[in-house]
Amino acid sequence: MNRLRTTDVVVVGGGASGVNAALAAALTGASVTLLERSAFLGGTATGAMVAAFNGFYWHDTLVTGGTARLVLDQLEADGGGAGFKEYTAGRLTDAPLTFKVYPFDPEILKVSLDRITAAYGIQVVHHAQAVDLHGDGSGASVVTFIGPTGQHEIGCRQVVDASANAVMAERAGATLVAPGVHERQPMTQMMRVSGVEMERYSEVPTETRRQLVDDGIEAGEFFYRTLATSQSPANGDVFLLITAVHGHDGRDPQGLSAAEVEGRRQAFVSLDYLRRVMPGFERASLVQLAGWIGQRESVRVRALETLDGEAVRTGADHHEAISYGGGPIDRHVGDSVRLAAPDRPFAVPRGVLIPEGTSRLCVAGRIVGCDAGAMDGLRHMGGLMPVGQAAGTIAALAARDGGEPADVCYERLRSALLEHGAVLDPLRAS
Repeated sequence: MNRLRTTDVVVVGGGASGVNAALAAALTGASVTLLERSAFLGGTATGAMVAAFNGFYWHDTLVTGGTARLVLDQLEADGGGAGFKEYTAGRLTDAPLTFKVYPFDPEILKVSLDRITAAYGIQVVHHAQAVDLHGDGSGASVVTFIGPTGQHEIGCRQVVDASANAVMAERAGATLVAPGVHERQPMTQMMRVSGVEMERYSEVPTETRRQLVDDGIEAGEFFYRTLATSQSPANGDVFLLITAVHGHDGRDPQGLSAAEVEGRRQAFVSLDYLRRVMPGFERASLVQLAGWIGQRESVRVRALETLDGEAVRTGADHHEAISYGGGPIDRHVGDSVRLAAPDRPFAVPRGVLIPEGTSRLCVAGRIVGCDAGAMDGLRHMGGLMPVGQAAGTIAALAARDGGEPADVCYERLRSALLEHGAVLDPLRAS
């Protein structure tokens, strides 16, 4: 078995939260290795092609800065992003909601993330599926991952599990909490389309759009009771969110395989329907299906603290906040979505990053300690980037101390986060 050089921090998972964890750990002085199972970084943003960041703002109040801002700056320098804009989600529902989004081009984001991780000295290992975690008997940890030709190991002082499935957390002894298969929000297969005349489409009355979508659902040719779009700032291609795949477990390979096939079927059938009936889509041409289906829910850890839906809805504060979220709060139910804004920015407590019963490990991304209602407001990429920043900072400080993440002094953590641009008092900062 090949053994890589020992590093201070191993981050497992190179999605939005994992990349920010790696950047934060490097900024805090740690040597960092980032393990990513695919051929590129970005996770949901690139592989699942969810081509707009939201969660950076609560109304007009900025809640996300820090390492996430570094990512946006690199993306803009590379021509893949062009700033925030107002977007109304759920236009065809009874309760649409307007909030700020940041449209981007996922293909350019892949390059931007390569560049920014290299600039901060992060060792990125692609095609690395982390499968095991154990101690080495001397107070350090060993992560085992499978590459193209077999197993490899890397030693480290701290681990950040920023994966979708919490495998490292589970191996470390964490208890996982999973909603029932039929309680989970649907998965979504995104697609990239060229040839859409967005000006003509934007002139179609809402009632006409709603009727066409309803007719498509009734005929089995459309699957989602809204038509969510974003555009590439690089070339105007349109990204469509118009599929809803129910009843599958993303941690089960057979269930996930069935979901991938059904997602592609829905995307193909839906686009054909739009070409036939929706003004502006007559010459729409499929450019690309996302590399994998997007999952809104999988598992979460039982952590030292649990963020709940009531705290998110009311915008509760916390004396050990490591980030703040601005929503939107969205719950996809059946073929539609319910949307709301939290009453205020809500605090994410430090304790949600530290699973019970584990050592030398913290978590980031959608596996943090929270209930389903809280995840409805936290899971957006703009909300999970600062969670990743906090996890990476905790890991780097714990690695420096030779101790546990839970033992890192909160004031020291807060100081390090503020030093690197985190927003920890959003209403005052605004």
